[in-house]
Amino acid sequence: MGPYPSRMVLGAVVTGLLLVHPRIGGAQSGPPANAPPSENTQATAKKLATEAIEAYNAEDYERSIALNLRAFVLVPHPGLLFNIAQAHRLAKCPERAVPFYERYLALEPDGKESAASQAALDEIKHTTQTDGPHCSKTLTIDDVTRALPAANPAGRLKLSSLPNGAVVMIDGVKIGVTPLEHEFAAGEHTIVLVDGGTRVGERKIKILSDATIEVTMPVVYPTDDPRYVPPPEPSRAVPISLFAGAGILLVGSGLMLYLGEQGGEAHPEDKYRYRGATPAGFALAGAGAVAIGVGIWFWVRGSRESAPVVAIGAGEGYLGWSGRF
Repeated sequence: MGPYPSRMVLGAVVTGLLLVHPRIGGAQSGPPANAPPSENTQATAKKLATEAIEAYNAEDYERSIALNLRAFVLVPHPGLLFNIAQAHRLAKCPERAVPFYERYLALEPDGKESAASQAALDEIKHTTQTDGPHCSKTLTIDDVTRALPAANPAGRLKLSSLPNGAVVMIDGVKIGVTPLEHEFAAGEHTIVLVDGGTRVGERKIKILSDATIEVTMPVVYPTDDPRYVPPPEPSRAVPISLFAGAGILLVGSGLMLYLGEQGGEAHPEDKYRYRGATPAGFALAGAGAVAIGVGIWFWVRGSRESAPVVAIGAGEGYLGWSGRF
């Protein structure tokens, strides 16, 4: 198969993803996978690679590299490594390009781009080209190693916002608009919500392998934005009730401790002995202290942004609460 026409993308899925950049070369056949990627995974990888090509044609090589890596996480096809190497080289980051060419050649020693990869390696090494300072922003081969699906399988994210309709950026890559469902490599990711170019939400999440994470994020505009709506004052009913209950418990504790000292030889004028009053007093004092602590926690927590997080996997799941603390 020959080179593709300029600014066109052609994707196919056999046992791996067959996607390469225009101006880079033709499609290659990938190594057989242990389990074929799902249709959703293939579609997501193809979308990412399409966006990578658009960034590549616009000479936004840093974004093209990041998008190709995300596609590689979902469908680890060697051709994507070759694309990353080419983008590094054109971004004038030859030292970072070298390990990507080498990894491609290790996986595809007889691939259609093996000659081009070897030629690029020879050129880089013989001309002693070095990376510029801007290359510190681009990805390295270590990022690929950490993202390999075999060591970092995928999970799914169901994301909604209050209200919906916000643009979603995951790890700096535009994914879509809320509500959405998307597949990601297991591990930590950063969600950023954007509305009209304004950042209106940010949260770190952890994707679990073979599980679906459900997250709801509030849309919060900056205070200088005309769309800003002050958050409602948190209800203080619960902490105030706890403080009042703690006061009653402490008063009861004092009474019980007082009664525990009455009667017996120390108080012959009192013929009654209040057995058990002293332990009850200490128990009430402990309960009052706990009520005060819980009341303080509710009081402070009322001003913190939080939201539910649900994870559902094969045979297991959890319901939790995520917030900024």
